[in-house]
Amino acid sequence: PEEARELILLAPLIFDKARFLLENDLIRPSILHGNLSPQRTAVVKWQRNDQELTRIYLTGPSSFYGDSEFDMAFEDWPLPETRTDFSPFFYRAYYSTIERRPGHAKRRQMYQLFHLLNGALMNGGTYLDSAVAMAFRFLA
Repeated sequence: PEEARELILLAPLIFDKARFLLENDLIRPSILHGNLSPQRTAVVKWQRNDQELTRIYLTGPSSFYGDSEFDMAFEDWPLPETRTDFSPFFYRAYYSTIERRPGHAKRRQMYQLFHLLNGALMNGGTYLDSAVAMAFRFLA
C-alpha cells in the first residue's frame, strides 16, 4: 500500500543491518513469551504444611524461539498510563541469570522495530508511523 512505501524502500537497509547485528553475535536461544508484560503474569500463593508457597505464572503467550534478549527489549518502552512495568527487582533478577551481551542496545532497538513492523502489518495506522520513525533511528 502507498502509505507503507517509505518503509518498503527502507526494508533492504533494515535487513542488511539486522543481518550484520546478528551474524557474529553469540545468541542464547530461548523459548520466548513474545508479549511479556506484568499484565500477563499471575502470582499464586497458598499454604501447605504450615509453609507459604508462591508461584509466578506467565499467561497469554505468543511464544516463539529466538534470542533471549527479545522479551526484555521492551524494558524502556513507553507505557500507556493504564499499564504498569515490571519492578527494578524483576530486571535485576533476570539479568543476574542472563547477562546483557555487548551490542545489547542496538539489538534492543532492532527487536522493538520488529514489534512495530508486526503491528504495522496487522493494524497499520500509528504502528506504521512508529515503525517508520523507529526504522530511521535503527539505521542511524
